[in-house]
Order: sequence, then C-alpha cells, then structure tokens
Amino acid sequence: MKKEQLTEIVRSFSRKINLGNYETLDIFCSQKLEVPLKEAEQASKEAFEFCKKEVMKSVLDERRNQELKDIQPSQETRTAKEKFDIRTDANNSDEDDVNINEIPF
Repeated sequence: MKKEQLTEIVRSFSRKINLGNYETLDIFCSQKLEVPLKEAEQASKEAFEFCKKEVMKSVLDERRNQELKDIQPSQETRTAKEKFDIRTDANNSDEDDVNINEIPF
C-alpha cells in the first residue's frame, strides 16, 4: 500500500483598526493544517475563509464597542455641565439643594 503524501498549509488573515489618538488594534488569525496533497487547494481556501471570517467578526465587535464608548463618554471627557447634570439627577433633588463645591471637575 502506497502512503499518501501530506502537505502542510498555513493561512492567515489580519486587519488593523485605527482607534484614534495614534492607537491601533491589530486582529490576526492563523490556521495550520496538514492535509493530503490532492486536497491542499480546497483546504487552503477553506482555511483562509475561516481566518477571514473570524477576524471580521472581531472587527465588527470592536467597532460596536467603539460606538458604545462614543455614546457613553467617560468621566474624564464629560464637561462640567454634564457632570453637574449627572450629579443633580443622581441626587434626585432640586438645583438649589446641590452644593456646587462638591461636584468633581
């Protein structure tokens, strides 16, 4: 019986996302297979598609996360008025009851 010749295939896909402020996020996927030589072409295509699909899912997730961050500004990026409004709402009190000196700026 003749032994079937195997070949090793490595396929990868990556994408870089600009996060702003000179920050980037690199998303990378790699797949390594050992397959019979006659199946190498199809296996290579499938491995590439798998990697591309996984990376693009991560890209979409990251973009959704970035959109949520844009909607919900962090405490550091809120304006003084936004901080005052948040503090007033949290206390459920009239504006006269709020001590302006206690508001973190």
